[in-house]
Amino acid sequence: MIARLRSLARLDTPAGRQNLLFWLALIALYVAFRVQYLDMPLNRDEGAFGYIGREILNGKLPYRDLLDHKPPVVFYLYALILAMLPPTSVGIHLFLHGYNFITLILVYLAARDLSGERANARWSALCYAILSASPFVQGYTASTEMFMLLPIMASLVLTLRGLAREKTYLLLLAGSLAALACWTKQVAFFSLLFVFPLLFLIRRGEHPDCRRRLRDAAAWLGGGLLVSAAIVFHFRQVIGEFWYWSFEHGYFYGKERDLLAGTVELLPTLAHLFSGNGPALLFMAAAIAIPLINRNRRPMLPLLFLALSLPGVVPGFGYLHYYAQLVPPLALASGLGISLTLEQVGAGSKRRVRLVVAAALIAWPLISHSEYFFGESAFDIGRLAYGPNPFPESELLAQYIARRSEPDDRVFIFGSEPQILLLAERQSATRFPMLYPLLAGYPRQAEFRQMLLQDLRENVPELVLYVDLPESLLWDAQTDDGFLQRVNRLIATQYRFEGTLPLDLADQASVRDRLDRLPQPDSAPEGENKILIWKRRH
Repeated sequence: MIARLRSLARLDTPAGRQNLLFWLALIALYVAFRVQYLDMPLNRDEGAFGYIGREILNGKLPYRDLLDHKPPVVFYLYALILAMLPPTSVGIHLFLHGYNFITLILVYLAARDLSGERANARWSALCYAILSASPFVQGYTASTEMFMLLPIMASLVLTLRGLAREKTYLLLLAGSLAALACWTKQVAFFSLLFVFPLLFLIRRGEHPDCRRRLRDAAAWLGGGLLVSAAIVFHFRQVIGEFWYWSFEHGYFYGKERDLLAGTVELLPTLAHLFSGNGPALLFMAAAIAIPLINRNRRPMLPLLFLALSLPGVVPGFGYLHYYAQLVPPLALASGLGISLTLEQVGAGSKRRVRLVVAAALIAWPLISHSEYFFGESAFDIGRLAYGPNPFPESELLAQYIARRSEPDDRVFIFGSEPQILLLAERQSATRFPMLYPLLAGYPRQAEFRQMLLQDLRENVPELVLYVDLPESLLWDAQTDDGFLQRVNRLIATQYRFEGTLPLDLADQASVRDRLDRLPQPDSAPEGENKILIWKRRH
């Protein structure tokens, strides 16, 4: 039996043993680049997805009982996470890093299928392991961008293999996974455009006729339509809200950002974002230059993948996690550039050059982002990454809420901090995990405000937290219709002020000390960047 396993793993050959050593070293590197991030504070997006995922496990339905402007797959993915792991930053990030490692394997397989070379695939996998941990793409967050990468790459690999083996069922499955990627984050569509050049231009062996290519494309699209139809059917009872929050609200949200300005700023922003991975970008440039010099078009495929993915990040120049969409094509292009560069090196020097390249790829980001990778505490790294947002304080705030309320009590957070609800294991008094759609100038703003006031009448909260922070409120004072006054009146008549948590405290010990002294009503400090806390009078 052992001999059989060794044979299957090809450990009885030097190449097999070398491959095993590569994967063991890559796993160790992957863990080393992420161990510091395991207890990274949850941000508001992770909190919203986790809170909705938990409520799905309790029988709630998104777009009816809970409203958030994301397609549905991420909510159910979080429900899966919380069915297996505790609702903590460590639990959620453990799942993220395991999930992302599967994406790494798919990057390896895609590179091998595109190039036919294992060495190219190894370099691409190494680049992905490093690039996907970058602080400048916030690879430590369980975001929709990080989660959509796996189905994108799985769709690409299955497309390549379906074409090579002429297996229609693989193309059908590839299209299904593509749909899951788009129902995780809509901009996955841009990366998936890369499939169509593969369907119509690239094929191993004999070139099929146009009819065969059309059948392949129909199978791929058919898989996507089947999955999309199943998702729409699941939300048939709330189809209007499902459509609005999955698409319309995202359109209005995107309109707030100037796409022309985003396009103009794209290249300098990318240069800044990826400056911490200089060697990888240098080899990406080699992947462009060497094929042009040698007039070899086929190595340009990873660059086409990168070019098609770029429009997906244009609206995101203000949000670092949007750039995660570029990591797989950048890894493929950089791995290709390394392979092409090593082909220009003499056989006697090739081993030394490989070691220098690997050392540069690993050391450069560790030095450039040393404050992230070698930070003293999760609180410090969270403050560095998220600025004044109360993510580092959320766990201690959640513990305070748990002490000051019962498990069945409701909590109202006037702001966009659902991670506190998730960590406290308490329910929101409103169907809006984040309040920014009520405070910024969206078309249904007045309707949403009435819905919130109705929720507060029907689900009277035990505790109220007011997050006085521009990044949380996104307040548009021009659309004020007396909503804030009505909320303030409700608080003043039914609640007792407990105290204030400033968001400029130096460390976790200071936050704990401040919360341990509550309730200690005092006058609210002037200025912004604080959380005010009230408890219901009985």
